[in-house]
Amino acid sequence: VSRTWPGTRMDWQARLALVQLHMVRGEWNASAALIEEILALAEVTGASAWRAFATMHKGSLLALGGAPAEAARTIAAGLAAWQSTGSTLWMPCYLSSLAHACAQIGRVVAACQPAEDIEHRR
Repeated sequence: VSRTWPGTRMDWQARLALVQLHMVRGEWNASAALIEEILALAEVTGASAWRAFATMHKGSLLALGGAPAEAARTIAAGLAAWQSTGSTLWMPCYLSSLAHACAQIGRVVAACQPAEDIEHRR
């Protein structure tokens, strides 16, 4: 991964949109590989917001792929990093992914927490 990658906002958005396309189409391996590429690019370029966003995507993919415990940890880490940037965009989407992952592993109270967080933000 090159430190000189231009990393314009549109480049990041296009890569993450492609991740979502692969996820919707059930192309887990392609989505996972692209997420790892995005995470590596974010690391070398210091793009903390994009790293957080890709981490939330990774957690959602883990939930879809049948790894709910790891998904819950990953989504929670991504959400915390995302919130640290001051952004609230996409929060309901990833909070619902976190709730789903928590429910899958029997953490019912934790699964309800994201809904309470959303209500609290209104």
